[in-house]
Amino acid sequence: MPRWDFWGKASTNWFKQNPQNINRKWRPKKSIAFAMWELEREGYTEISKREVELAYKVLLNLDEEKLKEVVSDKNQKMLIRICARWILSNRWFDIIEKMLDRWIWKPTQYIESQNINMQMTDKEKELLENLKKIADEWNK
Repeated sequence: MPRWDFWGKASTNWFKQNPQNINRKWRPKKSIAFAMWELEREGYTEISKREVELAYKVLLNLDEEKLKEVVSDKNQKMLIRICARWILSNRWFDIIEKMLDRWIWKPTQYIESQNINMQMTDKEKELLENLKKIADEWNK
């Protein structure tokens, strides 16, 4: 689609003035889903909850020298390196507390529902009873 200049004429040299706007590969830019698909094809998978718990357990058991080795090792996974770096930082207590919360102390939370009594008219009650009858017949 041509760009229009101030006087209403089509500007034919738009891409000559702005060559960065030309899509030379003739394909759309990569989406996140496509990038994730490529990474999975290369063998990278998502991390499981069990792997995160295991990483926390091991990191909390390491001494300071070993943590420094882990931080400087470029072959380690990023989760392990980042957690080790934060443990060695000045906020180590907060980080360890968060790791323990996520690993041990946070229980699975269940939400209880409560029936709320609502005022219904006679017509609404009759309609509700009819719906219950239809549901019972359907379930038979």
